[in-house]
Amino acid sequence: MVSKSTRPVSSSKAPFQVTKSRMIVYGESAKLGTWPWIAALGYTKWFSKKIRWGCGGSLISTRHVLTAAHCASVPFPQRLYVVRLGELNLDPTVEDGASPVNFSIEKIIIHPGFTSSTLVNDIAVLRLAQEVTLSGLIKPGNLPFKPEFEDNSWDGYDAVVIGWGSYDSQVLSQSNALQQVQIPIWSIEDCGAIYAPLGPVIDDRVVCAGSKEGKGACKGDSGGPLMIRYGAKSEYFLIGVASQGYGSCTHSGYPVIFTRVSAYLHWIAEVAK
Repeated sequence: MVSKSTRPVSSSKAPFQVTKSRMIVYGESAKLGTWPWIAALGYTKWFSKKIRWGCGGSLISTRHVLTAAHCASVPFPQRLYVVRLGELNLDPTVEDGASPVNFSIEKIIIHPGFTSSTLVNDIAVLRLAQEVTLSGLIKPGNLPFKPEFEDNSWDGYDAVVIGWGSYDSQVLSQSNALQQVQIPIWSIEDCGAIYAPLGPVIDDRVVCAGSKEGKGACKGDSGGPLMIRYGAKSEYFLIGVASQGYGSCTHSGYPVIFTRVSAYLHWIAEVAK
């Protein structure tokens, strides 16, 4: 199924409770066409077609969306129902120039090593039921296939994270407007040290990023991309998938943990043929 969005009434509530899921906080509203690969994932209950928008994702080909495994593996009676592309504001009454398109999901491919208790290998690929017609407002993001991405820790680089998250740490409901925020990448050593008492696995399969001032992520929206600007053309590359974090929106000092995309490129290439 491919359908132009009729902008049904949406809900800002997460479709299920994942305590480690995240969303943008202290961000700013994105402009139309800035992030044409961003995807919104819609959930329903098996006995209902009322869509609730939860996680995010990134279009990586004309048939595939990259997201977090915990966004794709949801408990009954919830189900991941639809992928929306070309969206800017989830409020159906807002006239923002966007022409979002809904796509049915043909197949959900969760990484075979995913562990829900620890969120290790928290990555998944969604195969859409139909080809995506590309445009200036809908097109795939760049995967980090360049050799220099493989072992680069990006320690000290500034990255950008996007999603339909809260713009204020005191406001715990999601924003209908697509948010963006720039945050620094942490070294694996610093990230591992701060998380050591808490249990998350911090190794070369993750990237940690976030501001000590609280900028970055908060509860509610996982699966969206972490991106850096790189190369002669100054293009954005998808280097992380939002996975988990610690504490409340106001609990500063802890970075968000992103699944490192370059660690899974061979798997992505295999399942996204």
